[in-house]
Amino acid sequence: MRAVLALALAIALSACEHSEPFAVRAPGVLGPAGSTLPLQLTFNVGPDQMPAVTPESIVYSTLDPDRADGDRCFGYVPLSGGTRFRTTCIGGPFADDRQDALLQPAPAPDGRIAFVRARDPVGSRSVGGQRLQVAHPDDIENPQLDLSILFTLPDGRRLLGVRELQWTAAGVLRFVAGHEFLDTSDGVDTVFVPLALATVDPDVGTFRQVGGSDDAFTHAEAPGGAIWFLRTDDPHHLRLLEPATGVVSAVGSFAAAVTTIGVVDGQPVGVANGTVDGSPRATLEWLDPITGATTGSLIVSGRVRAVVGVPNSRRVVLEVERSASRDLWLFELP
Repeated sequence: MRAVLALALAIALSACEHSEPFAVRAPGVLGPAGSTLPLQLTFNVGPDQMPAVTPESIVYSTLDPDRADGDRCFGYVPLSGGTRFRTTCIGGPFADDRQDALLQPAPAPDGRIAFVRARDPVGSRSVGGQRLQVAHPDDIENPQLDLSILFTLPDGRRLLGVRELQWTAAGVLRFVAGHEFLDTSDGVDTVFVPLALATVDPDVGTFRQVGGSDDAFTHAEAPGGAIWFLRTDDPHHLRLLEPATGVVSAVGSFAAAVTTIGVVDGQPVGVANGTVDGSPRATLEWLDPITGATTGSLIVSGRVRAVVGVPNSRRVVLEVERSASRDLWLFELP
């Protein structure tokens, strides 16, 4: 009887011991949703915008509508598509009492990233409080460059906004500089008025207007450090600007008014947004950089808001707006 009781007690005690903690494992990294181009890269119900590319990945600004503080973060996906492998937010992954937005990502060849950071009260639609920053992606909250976007052109006009932030071959930051304000005439919308191209030296923070770039609203890096750009009063004709001299020359003409340009496989690519049978439709058209002649075109369903070429390929990342969503897609030019 004593032996039986001892065995029963041992079994009871062993049943009361704590088990090992339950291990939560992160989901495995998945490849792209398919292998046939065009390929949808992001599926967030909120907007995925402002793509830029590195040799390994695509970085973009993303908004999760379920995030209580309304923060915009940087998301990273592989160049060929697949699971988002990294998300960078101010203050970490959890909501706080401020609305922080990471915008206009521009990765540098040395691994740093330039961007625009906006910080406002939660729910604010303000366009103030924006800063131009450069930091390491692993230490985004300790920038090496931190400038308030309150620049002044030589003629006295004030600048409150930055668009199309890019690194140049010379290692400076170039962007479309302009005035930004809230338009409440029909709802609430942010309006950006481009004024000129400008640069900032990331080492010393010096701001300069690019001579010859008045009224430029989109730009791209051309061979030899030159700049391809278009002016607001003439969105059909692509121009080439030599920044050292301010000399502007004509390159070629797009068939329709262009809203933004990019570079794919060394060629300037323009995007013209329109409507066909009541549905938004975009036309990508690329020009020969020497002759200016049209060498190809591509039709895309929806409105294309940004075009970024993948280095050493004919592939291009597009920010496509369809209905109420904005997602990134991967296309390849024929």
